[in-house]
Amino acid sequence: MKAMARLILLGSLLVLSPAAVVSGVEGQGVASPDELERDLAGLAKAGDANAQFRLAQMYFTRALAQRSQAYGDEMVSLLEEAVAQENGDAETLLGYLNMSGLFVVKNRSKAVYLWQRAARKGVAQAQFNLGVFYASKHTRADDRVAMEWYRRAYRGGMMIAAQNMDYMARQGRGLTLQGDAEVASADEQGYSPGFDFAASRR
Repeated sequence: MKAMARLILLGSLLVLSPAAVVSGVEGQGVASPDELERDLAGLAKAGDANAQFRLAQMYFTRALAQRSQAYGDEMVSLLEEAVAQENGDAETLLGYLNMSGLFVVKNRSKAVYLWQRAARKGVAQAQFNLGVFYASKHTRADDRVAMEWYRRAYRGGMMIAAQNMDYMARQGRGLTLQGDAEVASADEQGYSPGFDFAASRR
């Protein structure tokens, strides 16, 4: 599982790094960091879900660097506003916070629920995270669900998912993987494997 854990961490850092988003915009000469933050804050206040998410990413970086709960609280508030507007990226990051217990009370059920919502929207990081979650359970049924989510994440462009699939296959845990046709058919029907949040709260 140590090798798997390293892959999980790498996947999260590659996709969730706020600095990459900010530097990407800054590199185009669009705005300085201060101007970018000011512009995003204005858009976020006006209810722009994408701006709320991107500003939350900036606050995430600061909250971690400065160990600041104040920035953490601002970040969570922005993410919750974006989630209310069905923003898949915000659902993914807020799910990560709930799974890790960073700046919020740890809530694994809520984390998986948020990842399910984002995964249905095609967010590859959320699909990958679900693969990690189910793979960690080490049961045949959950391995099957994990492999399905990994495959979807890979098809969504997340190459690291293929490494985790290969890792499981070499452990003899990949034999229950459904074919592309079955997964595609399930996608078309809105199928989201493995987790019933309503049932988990009963």
